[in-house]
Amino acid sequence: MLRKVTLSIQEVEANDILAEDIFSEYRLLAKKDLVLTERIIALLKLRKVDELSVYLPSDSVRVVHDLSAQRTREYEDLFAPLIEKRDPVDDYKETVSQLFMTTLENVVHELRYGQILKSIQDTAYVRGVFEKILEKNIAMSYLCV
Repeated sequence: MLRKVTLSIQEVEANDILAEDIFSEYRLLAKKDLVLTERIIALLKLRKVDELSVYLPSDSVRVVHDLSAQRTREYEDLFAPLIEKRDPVDDYKETVSQLFMTTLENVVHELRYGQILKSIQDTAYVRGVFEKILEKNIAMSYLCV
């Protein structure tokens, strides 16, 4: 089994397999699935390629610093405060949306009106109209504050 890792050019070795195409100045330097050689690595260094994605065996004992995993952790740390902070408007929209879906399900199961909303398209249309009304009501509440 292979896993995809992003490595600096210094950590890449001969016989590593490229996981993505490499471009420089809109030119293709190397294609995905290319098996790297010492010569190709040297040419990539000359072209100022700093990092690239390669496939490594899952059971590889080689110590590597996966730059993509490191970047992901940095982005998670950076955006964590924003993700944790929930907007009351989002909570309101979610609550009202759940209420709408429950009500819509009740209407669909009722004998008198159930035949009107049998198709998915009709239900989607009604939901779209509802969401537009909901957005306008929220916008109006901001204006009234």
